[in-house]
Amino acid sequence: MRWRFALFRVAVASSLALLSAGLVSALASKPVLHVVLAGFGSVAVFYAVVFVAYVSSLGGGRGCSSGFSVLQLALYASSLLVSWPRPALSLYSVGVLAGLAAVLCVLPSTLSGPGARIVVPLLLSYLGGVAASIVLLGKTLPLVELVIVLLNAPILASAYSINLYSLYQTYRLGGLLYSAVAVVGAHSLGVIAYASTGDQRLMGLAAAAYAALVVRGVLASRPRSPAHKYFVRGQYLVALFSLGYAIALLQHYDVVKLAHILSMGLIASHIYIHAPLMLPPMMGLRHARRYWSIPYILLAASLAARLADAGLFAAVLFACSLASMIYVFTP
Repeated sequence: MRWRFALFRVAVASSLALLSAGLVSALASKPVLHVVLAGFGSVAVFYAVVFVAYVSSLGGGRGCSSGFSVLQLALYASSLLVSWPRPALSLYSVGVLAGLAAVLCVLPSTLSGPGARIVVPLLLSYLGGVAASIVLLGKTLPLVELVIVLLNAPILASAYSINLYSLYQTYRLGGLLYSAVAVVGAHSLGVIAYASTGDQRLMGLAAAAYAALVVRGVLASRPRSPAHKYFVRGQYLVALFSLGYAIALLQHYDVVKLAHILSMGLIASHIYIHAPLMLPPMMGLRHARRYWSIPYILLAASLAARLADAGLFAAVLFACSLASMIYVFTP
């Protein structure tokens, strides 16, 4: 168990270091380095380490799923060390295949238990990611568009799956599960369409439907504990960012603004909800339980500043939001 704690601590620290370097590179007017470090590096590495813990827990600690999950983490991390974009994209694609293999590994052990409910949308997430990765290997996309595809498949698709499953588990909303399968499936098909033709409409419709499902879930809540209230407030923010992302996709926003709505808004808000609840047990830390709304407020303000082209102010606000989120749970 200690080696797992050490792995998670190193991976989370690496993700934070990559994000910090990405913010500095943006302020230093190095956009390519910023995209690689913050968009491709930090988010992908953080997602992979959470995936290691999550899928391994679904499989009851099965060595097969753990091995493929760690392989995915190693591939995502090593893709930063090679020249951009072809070798990096190839490693990332193999990482997506490793994630699919990990989900398939846990499938037999979850068929008779509650874990089966999350495996189907996770499979859809990774099948879409595999297909999109194969399409990307035969295409040449501008860097920012490439990162948008990679963050959507399978990272955002899996975030949809896990978050809707958490709402299902918390509030016992059976119909929400079937809707989750439909939304994740539509999103994955939309990612393939975007990678193939640049068509954003299906991804946008899926994001709008996801926002509606999240609101449906939290309206059923009766939060009492501070942790539960923190969870619900974050879900409303996720719904807001998801609706904003849908509008941006359907209106064909500038690709740089679209990338920031996705990364600083929709993906970051999912992390802010779940990280304080997941990271302490993953890393073997005591939980401080300081549940406050400051991280959400600062995150929304940082995205608003970025969309208003106030880059320096946005970076400062985002760094403050990240620090305040970490303060929620660190002793």
